[in-house]
Amino acid sequence: MTDTPKAGLSTIRYTTLRFALFFVCGAALYALGIRDFMLVLVSFGVSGIASLFLLRRQRDDMSAGLVSVFGRINKRIEDSKTAEDVD
Repeated sequence: MTDTPKAGLSTIRYTTLRFALFFVCGAALYALGIRDFMLVLVSFGVSGIASLFLLRRQRDDMSAGLVSVFGRINKRIEDSKTAEDVD
């Protein structure tokens, strides 16, 4: 993919959507009568499962951005090792 967004932007986008999904699930469960600590636990579980399906594209974009960032870091480390070996 040559059109991948930057890692920071895609990470912020995914995290924001994940929080939004958590709060929407919480509001829906609150309306159904679930309260207190159970509300948090069930919201976390339901939003986690829903995010596997609903946020797949955003998670893939974030992953591609992070792989790119860490690939560049690893390349710099290898280049430094090579330069040290030459000296």
